[in-house]
Amino acid sequence: MRGNPYPQLLDRWVDKSTKTLFGSGYAGLGWGFQVAGDHDRAIECFKKAIQVSLDPFFQYTAKTMLGLSYGSTGRFHEAESICEDVIKFAEEFGYEFAGSAAQLLMGIVMITKGDVARGINIVESLIQQLLENGSRWRYALANYMLGRVYSQIAQGGGGEKSFFFLLKSIGFLIKTVPFAARKAEGYFHTAIETAKEIGAKSVLGQAYLDLGKLHKAKGRLADAKTCISQAVQSFEECEADVYLKQAREALVSLG
Repeated sequence: MRGNPYPQLLDRWVDKSTKTLFGSGYAGLGWGFQVAGDHDRAIECFKKAIQVSLDPFFQYTAKTMLGLSYGSTGRFHEAESICEDVIKFAEEFGYEFAGSAAQLLMGIVMITKGDVARGINIVESLIQQLLENGSRWRYALANYMLGRVYSQIAQGGGGEKSFFFLLKSIGFLIKTVPFAARKAEGYFHTAIETAKEIGAKSVLGQAYLDLGKLHKAKGRLADAKTCISQAVQSFEECEADVYLKQAREALVSLG
């Protein structure tokens, strides 16, 4: 995916009056970069898709994916404003795909802002809804994302946000921390099983990688090596070069 010339070629070859026809093309390129873990390029493509698309369907699909890319890079403030816009549009026009994805990300945003209990409740509710609807890709993604949250709680959070978590959710954390690692593993395993069933290699690799990191943090080095090796294989199969580099580095760090 690195060095892909197509966004620049589209800019050069397609005049402004017809660019709207290529909104879905930019979005498709963005999706490809997102799967590879190259979120900076994904963000660039999704922004272009929004700019050139006159159809609200394409615009809000691209906005949803832009929000997910922002969330993946820790830019939660930018993700929050997009989520609010997408949720409002989805409620007004009944666009369930975009609405549920935006609500999922909004739950993660709330967690990062310190409202841990409410954010987790939103994500858990959406997971049940996605399971009932048979939306298996989003179900796998939601389980992975919530598993990552519990994994961070189990490992102490780290950084400035830990202080805010304690200020707003100390009761929740007291009840949750002793079981956070177990919950994280459960969500990661569900994400892995579902991603395997539908062939979602990027989500599969991400879940294996974060599960491996959790095993490493808990001193289970053999389990960590097994999971991260599976992540490397998954990323190789879908040519997710950025994620692949991260997984290989994590594997080397195990010795």
